[in-house]
Amino acid sequence: MKPSTRLIMLFFIAFLSHSALAEDDKANVNPSNQPAKADTGAALSPEAAIEKYTTNITKLFHEGAVDPFIGRENEIANISEIMDSSKFLILIGDRGSGKTQLVYNAAGRLNGKTMRLLSMSTLYAGSKYRGDLEERIKPALEYLVAHPEEIVVVDEAANFGNEENAKLRDALLPLLSEEKISGILITTADEFMKSSPRTGP
Repeated sequence: MKPSTRLIMLFFIAFLSHSALAEDDKANVNPSNQPAKADTGAALSPEAAIEKYTTNITKLFHEGAVDPFIGRENEIANISEIMDSSKFLILIGDRGSGKTQLVYNAAGRLNGKTMRLLSMSTLYAGSKYRGDLEERIKPALEYLVAHPEEIVVVDEAANFGNEENAKLRDALLPLLSEEKISGILITTADEFMKSSPRTGP
C-alpha cells in the first residue's frame, strides 16, 4: 500500500450508539437497501456491470434520498476534501458510529466526482462457482479504471479477510493500492489492526 494512503480515525463519543444509527450504519442510511436481483449469468459490459453491482450514492444525495448527518460537518468536509485530491482513503471507526452515513453525505460535496457503493449482496447473488465472482467484478473494475472520476466505496471492508472474499479482495485491492482506481474502504479499528501487516515483534 502506498504511503499516500490516507486514514481517518473516527472514534465517536458513546451517545452516537444510542441514536438512530445504533443498529447498523448501513441499515439506516442506505435508501437502496433492496433484495438482491438474481443474476442471469450473461456477460455484462463495463457500463452495465457498474450500474448493476454498485449504487450511485452521489446521485442519491442530489435526489434528496440521503439524510443529513447533523453535527458532523467537519468530518464530512474532511472526507470530501481528501477524495477531491487523493485516490484512496481508509475510514476507520467504531461500529454504529456513522461511518457510512458520513460517506453518503460527503458524496454530494465532491467536485466533478461520483461515489459508488459496491453492492456485495448483488455481486454474490446466485454465485455458485469460484470463477463467478471474478467474472462479475472484472467489467465493473474495467469501468472504474477507465473513469478515474468514479470512486468505489467498500463497506465492511474487514470482510475481505474471509476466505470466500479472496477473489474479490485479490481483484480490487491491487488496483486501489496502485491508485489505478479511486476508493474508500470502511472498517473498524479492531478489524483494521487484525488485517494490517505487523512490522514489529
